[in-house]
Amino acid sequence: MLVSTRRIILPLGIVFLLNLVDWAMTQDALSLGLAREGNPLAAALFNNSPLVALLFKILVVGTCCGLLFILRKRDFAYRATWLTAGLFMGLIFYQVVGRIFLLV
Repeated sequence: MLVSTRRIILPLGIVFLLNLVDWAMTQDALSLGLAREGNPLAAALFNNSPLVALLFKILVVGTCCGLLFILRKRDFAYRATWLTAGLFMGLIFYQVVGRIFLLV
C-alpha cells in the first residue's frame, strides 16, 4: 500500500506533539519529586538541564519522524508511525494514572 504525504502528516504530528507532552509531564513530575527518570541517559540530561533534555528529545524524535516521512511511501512506515503514537499515548496515560493515584 502506498501512503500519500497528506496521510502520514497527521500521525507524525501526533508523535511529535505527544513527545513534547511527555517531556513536560516528566519534567513536572521530576521537579515536584513525584517520580524519577528510569532512562539513565534521559536522567543525566534532566539532571544537567531540562532544556538540554528537551532539545535532545526534539532532535531524536524529530530525526525519527523525518526518516519516517522520507519512507512515507512504504506501508511499514505508516504503521510504525501510528504504533509510535499509540506507545506515546500509553506512556502519557500511565503518567496521568500515576498522578491520580498519588492524589488519592
